[in-house]
Amino acid sequence: MPTETAVNRCVVRLIVWNQFQTSTNAFGLWKDYHYHPSQDPDTFISPEDLYRPIASTNTAIVPEWHETEVSSPYKTNSVKLVIDWQNTGSSAKSNEELDRLIHNILHHLDFQLDELVHFNAGCENRKADVAKENSPFL
Repeated sequence: MPTETAVNRCVVRLIVWNQFQTSTNAFGLWKDYHYHPSQDPDTFISPEDLYRPIASTNTAIVPEWHETEVSSPYKTNSVKLVIDWQNTGSSAKSNEELDRLIHNILHHLDFQLDELVHFNAGCENRKADVAKENSPFL
């Protein structure tokens, strides 16, 4: 999360590059890491172990759960995807910024989704930085 400190009219930004947040699961839960984990602890669990019942002396009857039974608070899957994106990663994505992204960018007549197939934000920002440095207006 970027933090800003004003020092003699200069702005200093601290950017934590290794911060990582998983996407939400079916229960709306996610994991926040202060750094990108070196391994996924769940990779050592076989798929059979995830659904194999564990034998115990006290067994409870658990009703079978179906994903279709859970009501979603979102009108469409597109809305869910956008809200999930907003709530992962940086906490700087406000409701106003998300509304601006949807209304001013995604609904713009010049916006073409197929032009972003191989989009890489880091690469595009580096190109913009080089163009800015070479600009005759500086």
